[in-house]
Amino acid sequence: MAHRTARLAAAAEGPPRDVSPEPITAALPLPTGPLEPDQIRGAACVWCREPLDAAAIDLGDRPGTFQGVDGRWFPRGCAPCANAAVRRVLGIHVRTCDRCTRDASSCDTRRALRQLALETRR
Repeated sequence: MAHRTARLAAAAEGPPRDVSPEPITAALPLPTGPLEPDQIRGAACVWCREPLDAAAIDLGDRPGTFQGVDGRWFPRGCAPCANAAVRRVLGIHVRTCDRCTRDASSCDTRRALRQLALETRR
């Protein structure tokens, strides 16, 4: 039982120092319903389906099954949708993270989410 407690304690402490926004974007929850081919390949926003340009937010490549094919997909989002998703995750994080409730300035995940929220606020 001690090993399980140690793993849970380590997980509660969050990711290691020097967290960059890229791993944070890959952790954002995405829609679970049917996706259009343009959303799967990153040409359209995964949330609102609007066509994307070079300013799109890369959400990291992810494994999945789409239209009966197993593979990787490359979701991207428009800045307003990505910002809304980041703000939702940040709101949940600051209420549930032990590190944030003790000393918010010491939480790298919070810092990375706040930075991403600023970057996606266009």
